[in-house]
Amino acid sequence: MNEKKQGYMQQVDSWCLEEVLRPLFAAWRHLSALANEITPEDRDKIVGDAVACAQKAIRAKLLESYRNGQKACPKCNPKPKNGKQESSGADSAGSFDLLGGNR
Repeated sequence: MNEKKQGYMQQVDSWCLEEVLRPLFAAWRHLSALANEITPEDRDKIVGDAVACAQKAIRAKLLESYRNGQKACPKCNPKPKNGKQESSGADSAGSFDLLGGNR
């Protein structure tokens, strides 16, 4: 088999499709199938769970990319003298709720 190596953006597109878009679409299909049988609270939970999973996947990918960037240029990102990484505050940024703004 003659497989061509994917470029970076093709890899990102494939990852996005598998880890973000397909799970969101599956939740939407699930909601569509249950449209007449589901309460608004259950609908919100299904959507909220799907969005939370997508956010988690995106944040993990961004963190991986950030760390790879740090490794690529150690001179550009020296470690503090005490040996501890300073917090960028990324974990405390909060998540966004499509149904009601920031959480």
